[in-house]
Amino acid sequence: MIYIGNHGLERWAGGHAELIKDAQGYLSVIEAAIKELGSLLSTEGLIIENKGITGSIHYRLCPDHQSARQEILTAIENSPHARNLRILQESKYSINLLPPVKVDKGTAILNLIRDYNLRGGIYLGDDVTDIYAFRAIRAATRNPNFNGFAIGIASQEMPRNLAEETDFTLNGVDDVERFLKWLYQTVLELN
Repeated sequence: MIYIGNHGLERWAGGHAELIKDAQGYLSVIEAAIKELGSLLSTEGLIIENKGITGSIHYRLCPDHQSARQEILTAIENSPHARNLRILQESKYSINLLPPVKVDKGTAILNLIRDYNLRGGIYLGDDVTDIYAFRAIRAATRNPNFNGFAIGIASQEMPRNLAEETDFTLNGVDDVERFLKWLYQTVLELN
């Protein structure tokens, strides 16, 4: 099994995790930025998360989302470490700090398809950054040697344009569980 994490920046395979080559030099920059932002941000309810090669600042628990978001963006701009990082603003009340490299969930999907000569795949996602992967699956499906599906997971926090980027949508985690059970049973019956 291969696991891709941190917006395509990490790959776990063969029992260990690897960072993509272009991002390896940013571990200390992310750590310094997170530490610096921790001292610059004071809004109640903020959660600052160090994910190694990325960092996230969650403001879902803040009383005023708009003010919290603006405070975070201002702090990033005033941070010598954070201002040169790639900023992803997601719909789920978080802002992510990433190395400024050209990698996302879509490039990770295309690399997996190429590296393992995959003939099919299913991608499930529920956030703005999953759109890159949906587009990659749909682009790969234009090749007659690959079949894929982009499946969005609907929720109250689902981004407005997510569904139009997918082939199908499922209604929440319960539908995902039913879908995976159905898929497992179907594969068993075919074999």
